[in-house]
Amino acid sequence: MVRGLAALVVALLLTACGSGGMTKAPSAPVAAGGADRPARTLTPAVPQAPASDGDDARDGATGGQPSSAAPSTLAPPAASARPGPTQRLTFAPTAVRLARSGSSARVQPIAPGAGGVLLPPDDSRVVGWWSGGAQAGAAYGSVVLAGHIDSATSGIGVFAALLTAHRGDRVRVEAGAGRQEFVVREVRDVRKLDLTADADPFDQAVPLRLVLITCTGTFDRATGHYDRNRVVVAEPVGPATRG
Repeated sequence: MVRGLAALVVALLLTACGSGGMTKAPSAPVAAGGADRPARTLTPAVPQAPASDGDDARDGATGGQPSSAAPSTLAPPAASARPGPTQRLTFAPTAVRLARSGSSARVQPIAPGAGGVLLPPDDSRVVGWWSGGAQAGAAYGSVVLAGHIDSATSGIGVFAALLTAHRGDRVRVEAGAGRQEFVVREVRDVRKLDLTADADPFDQAVPLRLVLITCTGTFDRATGHYDRNRVVVAEPVGPATRG
């Protein structure tokens, strides 16, 4: 995802992992991290393949000596045959696999609905991909997946496995077009009210990463809500590949 598409501060209020709305959508796009944040020079998480060295190889074959032929003035020089960078494969994830638990879930896109609330799938066995974020395989952005930890109707959720996540765990996202492997680099719990002021997990002005979110902490039976969120951040092991 190019930097021009980055920079959303998402006021997220993850209020219910058993039912109801989970996410408050952004009210307006602003520079990620606030207006006072200095501009960053970004490096893709997975660099593009370098261009071919075909021209250099041809020079070497002739000993590096310049040609004695006079340059033509009758026609413009031929276009270079040097290939461009390898095209990057990107895709909207349709499945996620957690290596530690051996569990997997179907993934479907989610977007803000009425009132600006981002609703994850009601079924705790299904995970939502925030369609306003990055796609897998992109150069920049956060691929955000959110799911319920449990549900009164569908039981324990696939993302309950995030409660035992550790640095170094592998996570894979897939679609018919391809797959991409990630390795967990950060696991933290955030108070739900604090998450509304923390735009970092949803920053699109960063090298590509995968952000997994579910609920944790103490469950309030009166409200049906947990008081914290588990945030797991992973970085790509390599580029997306065709599956």
